[in-house]
Amino acid sequence: YASSDDLVVSVRVEHTDISDSRWYNGSGINRPVEIEVHEQVRVREHGTAFTTLTADASSATFRIATALANDTAETATVHVHHELRSLTSGRVHAFALDAEVPAGASASQVEITAEMPQPDLWSDTNPHLYQLTTTLIWTHSGTERRAVYEETVGIRTFRFDADRGFSINGEP
Repeated sequence: YASSDDLVVSVRVEHTDISDSRWYNGSGINRPVEIEVHEQVRVREHGTAFTTLTADASSATFRIATALANDTAETATVHVHHELRSLTSGRVHAFALDAEVPAGASASQVEITAEMPQPDLWSDTNPHLYQLTTTLIWTHSGTERRAVYEETVGIRTFRFDADRGFSINGEP
């Protein structure tokens, strides 16, 4: 039984070409399967890049680049809100911008460069992390829509130098 709201997915494995195996004689899906459902305006898969441009104990400058997709038939004006929350101290920094994403666009790139005072820097001895929450807000057919994405990021710089070797945040 399926109502009009149900999505029915049927998978059939045809295993007649190779009917035996030395190690495993079964076939089919034998691991968990997940289905992802996204809004029509969304962040593309692997579409967020967080890059630390400069960082020390007093401040950090970073860039957040987000690839957006719009599967609707109309251009979407999207409010992109980024929230960076320290998982160590709990401090929150917020950044926002508006972007026009053309109808049917599969990759519209939006970038924001921001500065943060006194960051919790990531290192191998103090692996401070941040939760980056990206919220997209737009109107479609007169209704406000939202999509929220979360990632874990670290603020750090690294450098390879022929004379001094490898360093993270200026430390060998």
